[in-house]
Amino acid sequence: MEQARERAASIAFLTSIPMVAQLIGGRAVRDALFLAEYDAVLLPRVMLAAAALSLGGAVSVGRVMPTHGPSALEKFPPRPPDKRKDCRGLANSEGRRRDAHEDRTRGSENPESAEAHTDQRE
Repeated sequence: MEQARERAASIAFLTSIPMVAQLIGGRAVRDALFLAEYDAVLLPRVMLAAAALSLGGAVSVGRVMPTHGPSALEKFPPRPPDKRKDCRGLANSEGRRRDAHEDRTRGSENPESAEAHTDQRE
């Protein structure tokens, strides 16, 4: 049992090293890119504004979740409409619009369904 614990601790330690390195490297790159474009005086202000915005977002989500659940945040941000579908949502598996020929050939087994499709389009 002790050997399994030591192995688990070693794995946790070895996986934490690249994660911390990525965190530190990411912050350094972020600051370098910011400073390449803007004055160093603005960096603390921007960091403070980003922290305040993150805190406000966390508080807002924390208030919405208990009352409405995750479905309340599902529609935020609004998604653009899927352009692969036409106005009635008739898209085939390749994402392109079916044409009248495909509709006629698809409904050829059942002539009534082919007529129903042509009636709906008129």
